[in-house]
Amino acid sequence: MLDSTDHAWSRIAPGPPEPRGPAMNAWAGPTLAATRIGAILQEVWWSDSFHPSPRTGAPTAIRHRAIPSAGACYPVQTHVLCGQDGEAGGTRAVYDHETNRLVRLGRCTLGSGTLVILTVLPQRAAGKYHHRAWPGLIADAAYALTAIAAVAARHGLAATRLDDLTPHGLADMAGLPRHGTRHGAWPTGWRGRAPELAITALHLGNGAVPALEGLTSTAAAPAELRSHGSSPDVSSLAEALGEAAGLGGTAAAALSVPAISTSALAARRSMPFADMHSSARRPPTPAWSAGLMKVALEIAEGARPTGCSLHLVTPHDHAALAEAVERSSAQEWLRMSDLLVLFTAREGSTPAHLVSCLWWATLAAANLVFQATDERMRTRSRPVAGWTDAHGGAARETTLSGQRILHAVALFHEGGAAS
Repeated sequence: MLDSTDHAWSRIAPGPPEPRGPAMNAWAGPTLAATRIGAILQEVWWSDSFHPSPRTGAPTAIRHRAIPSAGACYPVQTHVLCGQDGEAGGTRAVYDHETNRLVRLGRCTLGSGTLVILTVLPQRAAGKYHHRAWPGLIADAAYALTAIAAVAARHGLAATRLDDLTPHGLADMAGLPRHGTRHGAWPTGWRGRAPELAITALHLGNGAVPALEGLTSTAAAPAELRSHGSSPDVSSLAEALGEAAGLGGTAAAALSVPAISTSALAARRSMPFADMHSSARRPPTPAWSAGLMKVALEIAEGARPTGCSLHLVTPHDHAALAEAVERSSAQEWLRMSDLLVLFTAREGSTPAHLVSCLWWATLAAANLVFQATDERMRTRSRPVAGWTDAHGGAARETTLSGQRILHAVALFHEGGAAS
């Protein structure tokens, strides 16, 4: 399953879908009174509309959200620690994505600000994508972090990603059992729940980040689930995440994101495939292309790890576009994009460096996607996952030779008057 970080780029196709387990654990507790962090999370995660069924068009149980997620798996869970100086001082809570509530779970010893700890339910992605799942777990967390930071900026709050914390350290701070064992189960007392892997954290507040040594939380186990799925082996991923955290300072600058308006965030949706073929679409203007390229290059330079690169592929770059399609599990729709932004790392990277590069790629991509929601940019976007390594028999040298594609964003010019 996820026992090798390199295996995610294998050209072996994923197996048939398996049960993905619950969308979240059944956390129980009183609802936290209205708070600023609750309002921020509501903007990021909540919607009154639902994804339609691809077969029938009828609404499904999956809500439309401002944050994209490959295959609408939505494995990310949002745990909150409120500092002693805040409106819910010393409270440990979790955001319930199903009911739009901050649920009080216990207490914490955080000194100031708000600490948002993101965990993932690995089975949500692994049930669909199998060995290709783990890059999507990081991507989903990166898009969530970036959206939270962008909304927090509008509320006047600075956001700092704590990229030096390991999964075990994050779990300890959140009062959660550590996950990442080869048996993929939480310990006795938490059995019968869907194990969550703590993956990253964000501190919100305008003062200095408080000392986190010795930070503790209490959280009672959620209610036992009737069916909690079969959590995959994520021990190699947990180890690589921990080693990447030890590198220090690899992605903090990528969280310097501009504020996003309520209307822009609410309107963000990945470009539907049907709209790519619309007769109403117009070719992009040179100014549009140049402007987006400039934004993408500026974003990508932030905290770029050694060996990572950005590639800007236009419809006229036939060779690069053909190779991108070939490496994307034949997602032919990429040919319809007006600009394809590829984030790559050198082949042969260590697992820790690969994780560090993937954080850079997905945080930069998320920043680009959310900046593109500004109506003045006249842009629609669609994140692209499912990348594989080059075919072993390929002898032709290209601009992507020796590079592993980590993530991408396809950008589309919004038709209308020239801009």
